[in-house]
Amino acid sequence: MSETPPDSASPAAERRYDVVVIGSGPAAGTVVSGLKDSGKRVAAVDRRRFGGTCALRGCNPKKVLLNAAKVVDAARRSHGVMVEGGNTVDIDWPRLHAFQTSFTDPVPPSRVDQFREAGADCFAGNARFTAADTLVVEPWDVPGGDVPAGDVPGGEVPAGEGGAAPITLRFEQVVIATGSIPVPIDVPGKERLTLSDQFLDVADVPERIVFIGGGYISLEFAHALLRADREVTILEATPHILDPFDHVLADRLADRTRGLGARIECGVKLTAIEDAPDGSLIAVAERENGADGETLRISCDAVVHGAGRTPAVESLACDAAGIDCDEQGVTVTDELVSTSNSRVFAAGDCAGLGHPMLTPVAEAHGDAVVQAILTGTPAAPNVSPLPSAAFTEPELAAVGLTAKEAEEQGVAFDLLEADIGTKGALRKRCEPCAGYRLLLEPKTGKLLGAHLLGPDMAELINLFAVAMKHGLTLADLVAVPLTYPSLAAEILQDAFDQAEQSASTGASKAGLS
Repeated sequence: MSETPPDSASPAAERRYDVVVIGSGPAAGTVVSGLKDSGKRVAAVDRRRFGGTCALRGCNPKKVLLNAAKVVDAARRSHGVMVEGGNTVDIDWPRLHAFQTSFTDPVPPSRVDQFREAGADCFAGNARFTAADTLVVEPWDVPGGDVPAGDVPGGEVPAGEGGAAPITLRFEQVVIATGSIPVPIDVPGKERLTLSDQFLDVADVPERIVFIGGGYISLEFAHALLRADREVTILEATPHILDPFDHVLADRLADRTRGLGARIECGVKLTAIEDAPDGSLIAVAERENGADGETLRISCDAVVHGAGRTPAVESLACDAAGIDCDEQGVTVTDELVSTSNSRVFAAGDCAGLGHPMLTPVAEAHGDAVVQAILTGTPAAPNVSPLPSAAFTEPELAAVGLTAKEAEEQGVAFDLLEADIGTKGALRKRCEPCAGYRLLLEPKTGKLLGAHLLGPDMAELINLFAVAMKHGLTLADLVAVPLTYPSLAAEILQDAFDQAEQSASTGASKAGLS
């Protein structure tokens, strides 16, 4: 706990802490909880409502929308085959939004309570470094949930409440866990862009939406909106959606998404957002194929930013503390220690190690920082193998190397792949869009990578992550009695049969071309 502070209304108010944590998402939460009972004086600072992006503006609320899409999609796929009336099932977006907020609204007070129970003081406002061991928490004037500086009032962080004067915090160590923000898109009309977290705040959604970027943010939103019968367009600058997922399966998912009614344009770049005479918008894009590039003009009601995120460190004034940063975030050692200020750790999306911006990574970073603070011996976080998923419907999931990555790194592999949409487990679900691609070490049969497309693959990929973690072979997995009939049993047996056939023919790469 902190020592008794001076009058916090004074501009010179100062408090001293052993550890200050900037942020309140999964990395920050892991650090604060991990320092409970350590005897250290801890403070937590966030410029927005406590809880972080994942819980409030990202994964968790978006998953509520996608669960609705899953229900609707299953009903529609089954219409005329297993059920009647499935094609009339639709998403009630205002009701769905209300259900979504039932998960997000309790987060800020709960997170503040969690931090305080761990012995941390909580401050609402923007942190700005003023020296190598000092930062100021000051008012933040951006609307939409940001808050002024001061102690968090009443366990909540509503806009317009809290102390109005800057507060100085001195620290022995500081953990920068500020997460990420959308990558700036600098085109004429950029002020008309809707950010993904703003989109989650909308109680109802317009009829025509253009998504900029073809990553998981855009695809997941698109799959919810398509089941709500909205008109969706996705503009992606690269040749494939969902890079760096396996391109073969990602392309199959793109075809499935087009089949749901989406327009997907790859190899195009947004150049402007214009107002239309009727009050709607026009997204202007150029097809990037040289001097003869085609101009696309797409009428819509909203243009949503889904073109990636960047570390949220710019507002921290890191230079004042001698903290080096680059486009990947805070420049750190493999052990998450700043290379230029040894008092400083960075964790999660803003740690400049190039790790994926995923919640399990942030939590692993937080664990490593806690151990370094408690023991004085920094250690690298354990973030491999790392499964990931796009929660579309069907889902695309991955762990380990893709075939492209293996080839680029010169890693030998056997490839096992199949379209399983006509096989029993998927046919019973009326889902033809399903497949797998497995990469095996040629001599040992150990898994190098697993890539799955189909319903519930975000769950099944965890089996392959465990296998990779413990160095299991495909034969080891097949030897385990699994529930039957199930997707896991069907995929593993199909892949094992392929491997056996490949071994008998002496092929260097098993499977389909």
